[in-house]
Amino acid sequence: MALGVVCLSFSVATVLISTTEALDERTSASIASDLRLAVATVIAIDGDDPDADERVSEALLSLDVDTFGALHALDEVDRMRARQLLVELRIHAQSMAAGGGLDDRLTQSHEELMDLLGVAASRSTVNAASAERMAQFATVVAFLALMVLGSVVLALRARAQHDASVASGLIEAGRRFGKLLDDSPNATAILAADGTLTYSSATLLALFVGRAPTTIDDLLRSVDVDQQAALRQHLLTPDANRLARNFSFGPPDRLRSFEVRVTDLRHDPLVMGHLLSANETTNQESVRRELERQARIDPLTGLPNRRALGPLVSGGGPFGLMMLDLDGFKRINDLLGHVAGDELLCVVAERFRRVVASDGHLVRLGGDEFAVVLPGLRTEALVEMASRLIQCLHTSIRLEQGRERVRTSVGISEAADAEDLTRALKEADIALYEAKAHGGDQSKFFDDELKERSLRSLDLRRALDEASMDEFHLVFQPIVSADTAQIELLEALLRWTSPTVGVVSPEVFIPIAEASGRIVEIGRWVLESACAQLAGWRSAGLATGVKLTVNVSPTQLLEASFRDEVLAILGSHALDPSDVVLEITESAMVRQEGLALAHLRDLQARGCQVAIDDFGAGFSNLGQLLATPLDLVKVDRALLIMLSEMRTKLGGAPDQPCAIMTAIVEIGGAVSAPIVAEGVETIEQWESLRRSGVQLLQGYFFSRPVDAPSVPELLAAGLDVGARPDSAFVV
Repeated sequence: MALGVVCLSFSVATVLISTTEALDERTSASIASDLRLAVATVIAIDGDDPDADERVSEALLSLDVDTFGALHALDEVDRMRARQLLVELRIHAQSMAAGGGLDDRLTQSHEELMDLLGVAASRSTVNAASAERMAQFATVVAFLALMVLGSVVLALRARAQHDASVASGLIEAGRRFGKLLDDSPNATAILAADGTLTYSSATLLALFVGRAPTTIDDLLRSVDVDQQAALRQHLLTPDANRLARNFSFGPPDRLRSFEVRVTDLRHDPLVMGHLLSANETTNQESVRRELERQARIDPLTGLPNRRALGPLVSGGGPFGLMMLDLDGFKRINDLLGHVAGDELLCVVAERFRRVVASDGHLVRLGGDEFAVVLPGLRTEALVEMASRLIQCLHTSIRLEQGRERVRTSVGISEAADAEDLTRALKEADIALYEAKAHGGDQSKFFDDELKERSLRSLDLRRALDEASMDEFHLVFQPIVSADTAQIELLEALLRWTSPTVGVVSPEVFIPIAEASGRIVEIGRWVLESACAQLAGWRSAGLATGVKLTVNVSPTQLLEASFRDEVLAILGSHALDPSDVVLEITESAMVRQEGLALAHLRDLQARGCQVAIDDFGAGFSNLGQLLATPLDLVKVDRALLIMLSEMRTKLGGAPDQPCAIMTAIVEIGGAVSAPIVAEGVETIEQWESLRRSGVQLLQGYFFSRPVDAPSVPELLAAGLDVGARPDSAFVV
């Protein structure tokens, strides 16, 4: 390279000497000496020489000599151009001193300046001093040009060495990169801009039978046909670092799942394209599908569960929906245990499955609730299948602990498509509730009448949520001695009159209050108000020997503060615990345990009495009943009516003793609990019950419920029904 620079330097010197033939020997010698110095300087210049900047600066100072003498021989146009070129040369020299590169325009400017100086030298009108200044000026220009050219040559040589080193490093990095990709379990490929594959890993090649893939189309042919369009879009969309998507690669009979990710690495010298990376997820997909299947299958019965209900109706079109609930299942579960309950559910599920067969889909919703989906709106088919489902449980079920019987209630609704599933479930549930409310073992179809009742129930729920306690009031109905018709107890009954829905019977709003959660607040108000009334009557000298009975919700019994609240209310009105009888329904009594039983036993130990209400209306677990705190048994009115009708059909006299009632009295005697018969409306019923051994009676024959202001009159006058056996005392 140094030899090239020397040759170039002497070529420039030759051009300069030819332009100054008119100068004297001293000028020529000076120019030759300066040129030799310039050549030596350029040969010694190093791009990293810390003095390079200083040398350039000295050369630039030389340009500040009077250029008039050197350029005066030029015409005005050439002189202006020469000065412009001198400015450009100075700027480029400063740039080079600051580490800049060589611009092609610098060489062109230098050549043009040399031509102009040659023109000036050929004109003989210049004097010796001017010729000397011109020679010095040309020497500086040549020096700058040689220095720039020398720096460029050195820079190019360094750049070539650097590029060779980089290229060698890239080759080695590419080799290691390819080795890593080949050893990776992921299938990888590099996609060029023209759609060709510039690289395919060994794992990717193993997916192909026959020739290796060379284009995107080859990749597409290896994918499940239904996914080819999606994969093409995934590969060609220019978004960088896109999220992974799942595709299936391989032969049609041996498809394997891969999670494919495409990353834009076109600017990476190792890749220069889009990098495709496919992570095999075949095993994970199998596990995921199995988990999804299990998530939609009931593990006990093997039926689809609630999660599967949506997919079962997602095919489109109308369908019928039935919801089923087992009547009496809880009794078996409580008496025989959950193992027997599960055994029974499996038998029931199998019977239901045989009935539904291929006509529809059977689903276990949870607990003892099932659902049946039938495609198409076929009302008659729905009703007919509901009847068959009910009938299939009329045969007893053999369990390990013996034979048991359960019944089922069915609610039916219809839907136009899958979008109506939520509504259909709600309507079927309402119809199911209606079927159970009518005794169970039957089906109900959701219709306009049921819809109207459900809307009314909704109105009641809203009204109850907004109701103040001023809308409630108490009425009192006497419980009398069967022998003397003297008032022994007063039962406090809750009444609600809403300004928005009017008068509401307790049978309607109490279940709504329990569902809404307000029953605890209302029950506390009932106990407080009833005790206040009794205390007022006592202070007036009335009801001195009369006890007060108050209904208690099972929800109240589960409140941790229930016992303390009862005792606090009694104390605040100076009443003794023995003045109050707490009534709880038969079904609630049977399932009470834990905290509820603890409350009842503690209050009973302190003097309160406990009565079971509506005995005979539900199911009776005598063993558990005998273990429950109990002081009174109130026989439900429905049982009394049924026994009267049975006796009449058998030809018995309505006032004769009833064997079943006598047996109930004996059961009560076993636990020292007197029997109270509710719903007495005729003198014949009174006489029959008295002869059957019933101790206490309650019903319209003696008195309808009366409001609090009427009770003192009732207590003072007494119930002189014996003198008027043909009429009941009604207030």
